[in-house]
Amino acid sequence: MLDFLKKVFTRKKDGTSPNLKVDGNDVADVLKLSALVALAAGLSSVLEQTAELDLGMYQPFVVLGITSALDFINKLTKNNKE
Repeated sequence: MLDFLKKVFTRKKDGTSPNLKVDGNDVADVLKLSALVALAAGLSSVLEQTAELDLGMYQPFVVLGITSALDFINKLTKNNKE
């Protein structure tokens, strides 16, 4: 399982499938995005509970910000040289 996650988060190539077709790269992109959003939602929930914040209607924006930050960190640490 750890090897699969490592492949999903460290692969260099983005999806290259033709229209109306889905390949392994596309599935990996969806899984990566789902994992990042789930992690961001969990972090915002923990942040709201532990810091006693009331994010209210702004929680989706917090999740978006955390997801963007996690994706940026992933891209920053990934080696994209061939």
